[in-house]
This record gives sequence, C-alpha cells and structure tokens, in this order.
Amino acid sequence: MKVLYVACNADISKPLLLERDINEIQRRVGHLTQDEVEFIFLPHIYLEDLPSAISKYRPTILHIAAHGDETGVSFANSAQREVLLTSEHLKAFLDNEHPPYIVYISACNSSELAKDIGDTVPISIGTSAPITNRAARSAAINFYDRLINGGSIQNAFRVGKAILEAESEPTKATSLMYCREGVDPLSTRLVQIPEIVARFSEEKYKPNKNGFYNFDLGVVGCPKTLIQVVFFTDDQSFITENSDDEADLCLVVRDTPVRQTIWSNNNWSSYADFRLYASCVTADGKIISISSSLYDGLDLWYRRFNPASRGNPLTTPLELALKKLKECDGAGFEIGSI
Repeated sequence: MKVLYVACNADISKPLLLERDINEIQRRVGHLTQDEVEFIFLPHIYLEDLPSAISKYRPTILHIAAHGDETGVSFANSAQREVLLTSEHLKAFLDNEHPPYIVYISACNSSELAKDIGDTVPISIGTSAPITNRAARSAAINFYDRLINGGSIQNAFRVGKAILEAESEPTKATSLMYCREGVDPLSTRLVQIPEIVARFSEEKYKPNKNGFYNFDLGVVGCPKTLIQVVFFTDDQSFITENSDDEADLCLVVRDTPVRQTIWSNNNWSSYADFRLYASCVTADGKIISISSSLYDGLDLWYRRFNPASRGNPLTTPLELALKKLKECDGAGFEIGSI
C-alpha cells in the first residue's frame, strides 16, 4: 500500500498543524517494512505540481489535507495565490492509467467533492460539515492504523468515522464513503498481515477409511524476503513412540512466497481441530510468529482467499468437513509424508 499525503495551507491565518499529523502517522507506521507500506509526504505542494506527483508516485491512496467548503478545497499556486481545487480539476488530475484506489479528502465539507469524483476512482471519502484539526487528524490516524493492521477498507472507514463523529459533537460532522459499482470495501484489504491458512489436499473433502482428512498448511501475507517457515503444534498427544518431537510436531518449509503466499510441500492428516503455530524467518533476520488452529486456517482460506470459493457460498461437502473437524476439537494428529 502506497499513500501519497499531499497538503496545502493556503490560508496561513487558519493553520492545519500538518507537522503533527505527519509525525503521528510516521510513528504509527515506523515498525513496518518498506515493502509493506509506504507513505510519501508532500505537506506544502503547489496546485500545479499535484498532477505530476500523482502520476509519478502512483499511490494506492491519495490523501488530501486542506481547508475546504462545498465548492472544493483551497490550495496555493507557485505565485502564493489561493486557488480552488474543484471536482472537475481533481478528476482531470486523476484521469491517468494508474489512478488511486482511494481518495481521502481531509477537509471541511468535502463530501460533495468526494461524491463528484466517485466515477473516477473506486472509493472516495469526505466529510459532511466543518471539522477541527484534531478531529481530522484522529480520524485519519485511526483509519490508517486499521488498514495497516490488516483491516478491510470498510472496517477502517467505520473506525475513522466513529472517531470523527465523537470529536465533532457540536457540528455533527461525519465521514461519508462513496464506492463505485462493483467495489466491495468490506472484503478489500490493502495490507495483508501474515496469517496461517490451510486447505484440503487435492480439494478432497471426505476422510479416508481411517477417518482422517489430508490438508496442506500455508501462510498468506508473507514478506517478500521470507526464506523459511516452521509449522508446529504444542499438543503432546501428537508425539509417537518411535519418533522424535521434531518429526511429530513440526513441518519445515524452505521456499519463497508467490503472491505473498507459501504452502507446505507435504500434507498432514487429522480427524480433529487442533492448535497451530508458524515461525516465519526472513532473509534479513526478521522473525514473525503466528498462531491459529486447523479449523480457523481452513475457514480463513475457503471464505476469504480461495479463488474458487471467494464471494460464493461454501459447498455442502466442504461445510460438512469443516463442521466435523470443529466438532472433534482436540488432538488426533498423524504426520503425513515428511
């Protein structure tokens, strides 16, 4: 996710406190790698430089912080003269081969502007009334914080909206989001955090003659520098007499992720749900620890990530297999071919 934060305080008698906004956002995202999230700050940009900045950086989110009213937002030009950025101007600036996915307008009375550009970008966000610097900053920071931590756009918007409304009680200001037809903010995530997933091997949803299901383990949202994943469980009932703890409890995967996803090369077998953990190691020495369960990993994959089932009801055989695993909550684990 790349965020281009542009701002202009054309009216110096009404300070925007831009440095405070930028410092707080940087503090929130400082622990993330450059590959995951990138913020580009242009806090004093002139209006005539905005089109080239959008084309140059190709942001996922264009964040505009400025003073505004129902007709547009105020910018300054290179002659230090205050000029109005209208919806027609902004649509012309955004009309290129790589428009932002979201335009977030942090300005007073910016909902009409956000609505007017709704045919140019998938999602636009604005406010319905005058807002304070504090309310605008708090709403934006919480919006980005939720996105950065893997939340959906809808979830991030709801959090930011709630903060804005709480901070703007006298004016009754609120945030409004406009989505182009076919865009689903509830299922769209711009940052994918590492999570354990599982899938039935060869998409076979029926157990074998011994009542065991075969499944593969994976991690989605992997960093590009990932080099190794160790899957393991802490349930000691999986330990067999003629083997060692490592062979019974662990599965090591040494590979590179494809589209932020990595899968085990060997399958495991189980008739019941059980606890799962993954320790991910990157080439630069970063270690990421994740916890889940077999059922949650399967449910996550088939409901959110699997291309065949995403957005569609789960098939009956798949639902029955998930139900049976969940009902048999506990150990009962067999190592497949390792």
